[in-house]
Amino acid sequence: MLSLTRTYLRPGIRGKEYVNVTAKLATGLAEMFAPSWDLVMSHKQGRLTNAGYTEGYHTLLESIPLGQILHFQEAQLAVSPTCVFTCFCPDGAWCHTHLLIDWLVENHPLLFADVRQPWLKPQ
Repeated sequence: MLSLTRTYLRPGIRGKEYVNVTAKLATGLAEMFAPSWDLVMSHKQGRLTNAGYTEGYHTLLESIPLGQILHFQEAQLAVSPTCVFTCFCPDGAWCHTHLLIDWLVENHPLLFADVRQPWLKPQ
């Protein structure tokens, strides 16, 4: 089981357990978890509410084949028992990384565990 948490991108964030899932910087297997630019910009420009963003992001996540999710989980476990998703949003803020963790744990509870500290979660 892969333990999941998140943090915001800042200087000094390095290590194989850190996985960038931003539209701007995600690479490799993490790209499948990155929101589209359209989704990000629509939300930033106020054309999309948090609820609308959540719906769009869940649609993206639901389109990912199970085999790719299994491959991600196995690859991450090979480097660390914990995966720290990173984003530009500060800790405690509403962010797609929280949606991602919640979705992975809810839809794949035998593969992923939520280990976020309470202060990391949106208020």
